[in-house]
Amino acid sequence: SEDNLETISGIYKCHNKCQSHLCCFVSDDDQFKQDCSNQRPAACNVYEPCKRLVNPIHGNEPVKTLDSADIEKIVFDACYFGADPLKITGEMVKNCHGVCAQRLCCFSDYLLQSSCRATVGDDECELYSLCEQLVTDDGVEVNSAVELKENEFDVGHICTSKVNEDTDLYDACKGLCIEKRSCCFDKPGYSCYEEEQDWCDEYKACEKTNLKFSGGVSTNSNSNGGISAGNNASPLAPEEIEKTVFDACYFGDDESRVTQELVTKCHNVCRSRLCCFDSFKLESSCRATVGEDECELYSLCEQLITADGDVVKTFIELDLKEF
Repeated sequence: SEDNLETISGIYKCHNKCQSHLCCFVSDDDQFKQDCSNQRPAACNVYEPCKRLVNPIHGNEPVKTLDSADIEKIVFDACYFGADPLKITGEMVKNCHGVCAQRLCCFSDYLLQSSCRATVGDDECELYSLCEQLVTDDGVEVNSAVELKENEFDVGHICTSKVNEDTDLYDACKGLCIEKRSCCFDKPGYSCYEEEQDWCDEYKACEKTNLKFSGGVSTNSNSNGGISAGNNASPLAPEEIEKTVFDACYFGDDESRVTQELVTKCHNVCRSRLCCFDSFKLESSCRATVGEDECELYSLCEQLITADGDVVKTFIELDLKEF
């Protein structure tokens, strides 16, 4: 369906169903040798909806009827931000997605194992080259201004003096810092700052937010990779920790609930306690240090560790692991 083709997860599912019959819908002259519509007319007719992967609609007309220059301008106007992270807004990301959705398959080969370039052609995909910024190196779809800033800029570009003037920039700065150096900002007793000071100091610009080295996070959220009540508050009760983990990580038998948002939230909650479950990598887990009772509060976090001890990073990996 057209709605399904607006996300990478939808493209992934559609591509898996259609990939053996995409040759039915080749229309470019330089792809003519791959055309199988004459040899398999009945099968091609059954797979007619798969044509949307090859020739999507922009507005009320098929993309392939638009002039190349028009497509390139449409993509540029919707997606270009240059070297200025302040130009990245929620509206800009939404508009870029609207233009790029049905050509993200050109850049999502990590998830699809192969992209749709062989079917639509390199020239067509290159018209949408700016759309590649909506896909991370791991093949995960970028859905927000914060995620796009984190994906495109390093800490020096994001954590500037302007973070307190722009909420999205502040969130992007803090999110990048947590993703890259979470243990540097962990609470005392868990922080790695003393052992890894030079490494942590590479992200000193993070202190423009409320993050402080050696565990000086003054927030009550779980954004520092664990669940903390803050420096001046009482520790969270076990039932509060258990509920926070459940709310972030639980999907039960419902495969539709396994989304990238769920994986990200679960990671944020579980980050500092994944060591309870990764004994394959560490030879011994941290259970002896933090205690069995503490680790059991985070039992749902074990779904983020594979049987080989690797960390699950995308919803596709979690879906394949659990279903």
